[in-house]
Amino acid sequence: MPMNNRLMRPRATGFNPNSIAGLIGWWDFSDATQLRQTTAGATAVTADGDVVGYAADKSGNGRNMTASADARRPVYKPSILNGLGGVRFDGTDDVLSATTHTGTAPETQTWFGVFANISTATSSRRFIARADNASLFVDTGTSPARADYWSRSTTTYGGYAIGNAVYSITYTSTAQAIVRQNGEVQITVGTPNASYRTATSLFLGANSTTGSNATACDCLEAMIYHVALTDTQRRSVERYLASKYGLTLI
Repeated sequence: MPMNNRLMRPRATGFNPNSIAGLIGWWDFSDATQLRQTTAGATAVTADGDVVGYAADKSGNGRNMTASADARRPVYKPSILNGLGGVRFDGTDDVLSATTHTGTAPETQTWFGVFANISTATSSRRFIARADNASLFVDTGTSPARADYWSRSTTTYGGYAIGNAVYSITYTSTAQAIVRQNGEVQITVGTPNASYRTATSLFLGANSTTGSNATACDCLEAMIYHVALTDTQRRSVERYLASKYGLTLI
């Protein structure tokens, strides 16, 4: 009997993001058992094109991610990277969000997101965000188009060519944010806008519950820690995600 090719693909084993303290939210869109079609968490997601209105929080903290309206639900795609699926945002008004805290969040945070097929058709569209002023966005002002960090409190931007990748942002303090693509530092932002602490939700596919600045893209997994991970901890998460989705770290 021939071996199932799916079983031959590299997979991360022996690591669980919950093993690192500070994980407050973890949404795995490649695991369809954690997804539901309605925002109330009803009706299983089983087929290509099913709408996704709810994603369970695998961190165990109950911060489930939902769409703000039926019309803003992305759709499930079963095979995006390495034979694994995720959600596809339409770039019009699709958005998923989760409330991550109340009050003011810690100064130190680390976000991760695995994104693919990010559209470069329109500039200034956000694909992961706390708010308008704390987000990664599409910048078409360069060739090739790049991903950049949006923060109105700074005029210093970096940027890197958009691609299928593990994206991360580490806030080491209120004075610095470091953006990485597949483990490589691409942007260092001085004095990021305070909304990364005061905005109480994390958005995927746009930067608000109304789907403003929406980006057409696929998201396979996302997580957020309310702590600045050490280099060793961050690399462990990056290795887990890269191995799982067949990506190469730098």
